[in-house]
Formats: sequence, C-alpha cells, structure tokens
Amino acid sequence: MRISRSRLVVGALVGVATLTLSACGGDDVSTTVSVTPTTSTPVQFQPKQVAPVKVDHINAPETDPGLNVKWEILGTSANSQGAGSVIYVKVTNLNDLAVPKDAFPAPTLRVNGADMPQVDAGTVALDLPLGAGASTNLQYAFNTSYGTLYDATFQIGNAIFEGNLNSI
Repeated sequence: MRISRSRLVVGALVGVATLTLSACGGDDVSTTVSVTPTTSTPVQFQPKQVAPVKVDHINAPETDPGLNVKWEILGTSANSQGAGSVIYVKVTNLNDLAVPKDAFPAPTLRVNGADMPQVDAGTVALDLPLGAGASTNLQYAFNTSYGTLYDATFQIGNAIFEGNLNSI
C-alpha cells in the first residue's frame, strides 16, 4: 500500500499540532479574582439640637445655629386666600447639603400671649428639599387679624422673632 506524500505530510502536521496543543494545556491552574462591591452611605443633613435664639432685630436676617440656615421676615399682610394674616419668610440654606422639607416643625405664632392656629389657605411651606446655598420664600398663614401682629412672637426653626411684625 502506497501512501501519497501529501497524505503523509498532512498526517504528520496533525500529529505535531496535537502534541503542541496538549503541551500547552499544562496543569489546571486557575486564578481567583475576588470582587467586593463597595457602597458609600450618602451624607445626610443632620440638624443640631440647640436652644432657640431670640432675634435682636426682627427686620434683619438671623442665622439659625441648629439648622444652619438664615431666616428673614420679609413682611406681613392680611391673608388674601382665607382668614387671618400671613407672615412672609425668606430662608437661605448655608449648608453644603440639601435641607429636607421636614427638617423643622411648623412655625408658631403667639399674639398677646395666646397661641394662634395656623391656617392652610395662604400657607406655602417648604415642599421640596432646599439645595445647598439655595434660598426660597415661604409664607405662613395664621388665624389672627393683621392688626394684632403689633405684639407677636413668631418662632421658625430655632429663631424667635418678637415684637411688632406689622412694622417690617
């Protein structure tokens, strides 16, 4: 039986290739790569517990040391959307983080020593987080006549504004 030269060459090449590939296989060496996911907890706004601060000048901005915001009463008026009066307040966030909408309780108003209830109609409270460095205007309506605000105590956050709120 005669084998053609080309078949002999092809057979030899297949044999060499098989030996070469089997030599590359070696032992089962496996490399283990460990991946550990890392998550960072986002820093959140944390108010400080401080005693309320009585404002020296009711018509000047006041920094709230607990919330690190600046409060400024812009004025007062009769409530055009319902009963009572409205107190207009500008708040500026001095933090590097947003102040959540629920960071401070609803403000309070005392007139002639009596607590005045807040009125929904005419109140525009903080409804979204206040971004770092941002300012916004708020308005709070209370069930008291505009004329009675001459002897009032208004507390928002940790700031207490006391005196004639009609004169602002």
